[in-house]
Amino acid sequence: MIELGKLTWAAVELEDRVDAVCHCIRHTNPREDRRAIGQKIRDARSDLRTWSEGSAVREVDGWLAAAASALESRNAFLHATPLAVFDGNQQPVGVALAEMPRTGRNYNERPMTVKGVREVIIELEAAKAEWVGAIRSASQNRPRL
Repeated sequence: MIELGKLTWAAVELEDRVDAVCHCIRHTNPREDRRAIGQKIRDARSDLRTWSEGSAVREVDGWLAAAASALESRNAFLHATPLAVFDGNQQPVGVALAEMPRTGRNYNERPMTVKGVREVIIELEAAKAEWVGAIRSASQNRPRL
C-alpha cells in the first residue's frame, strides 16, 4: 500500500510541474484554467510548433512528451483490471493488472507487486527530474508579447 501512495505523490508532483511548464508556454490564469492536464500538454505542444525552431523548443517538447507518457502510464495503471495469474497447472500464483489499450499503447499485464508499482513511479520521477530545464528553456525562448 505504501507504494501506491508513492505513485500517487509522484504523479501529483509531476502534474504540478507540467502545469507550470504549460502555463509558461500558454499564459492562462492557473486558478481558472480547468483543462485536464493531458489537454494542457497537447495545447502547449501545439503552441510550441509556432515558436522559432531550435534545440530549446525541441527540449521542451521532448520533456512534455515524456511527461505525457509517464502520466499515461499512471492512468493505465490506476484504471487497470485486476487479474488472477495461474501457473501451467492452473494453480493461482499471484495477481496482475491488465492495462487496456489506451492512446496508442498496447495491452499490458503488469505484476501487482511492489516492483510492478515501482516501474510506474520510476517513470514519473524520471520525467519530473528534467522539469527545471524545460521551464527555463520555455521561459527564455517563448515569443515576447
